[in-house]
Amino acid sequence: MQNLKKNLREFFKDHFLIIIMITILAILKIIATVKLGVNYNINSDDVSYMISGHTFAKNGTITMHGTLSAQIMPLMPIFIGLISYIFGEKYLFVLVLKILWGLFGLLTPIFVYKSVRMFWDSPYAAIS
Repeated sequence: MQNLKKNLREFFKDHFLIIIMITILAILKIIATVKLGVNYNINSDDVSYMISGHTFAKNGTITMHGTLSAQIMPLMPIFIGLISYIFGEKYLFVLVLKILWGLFGLLTPIFVYKSVRMFWDSPYAAIS
């Protein structure tokens, strides 16, 4: 138990800046989602990808804007289709998808931080 506390203390000391940044990003994402609502979108391709995911869940085809398409990120409709298949096409589907997108959004800076940290010290990596 003492070793665990020591390891945690060292971890937080070594990664303090990135932990603060990820925490701020998470708080901002939560505030934006609560303030704007789960169903908020900017009328971009996000709705088209959701429809594509629903279509894939129903009949296994990859479409974009209602037609068969190869001009779409291939795993997106499959991933969204799996979420649609499990959670349906209503509010819970959108909520789960937004939570997963938020998690992906938080994992991206962690990946960049870890990549840069392989070459430079922690403060420079956190700034990246």
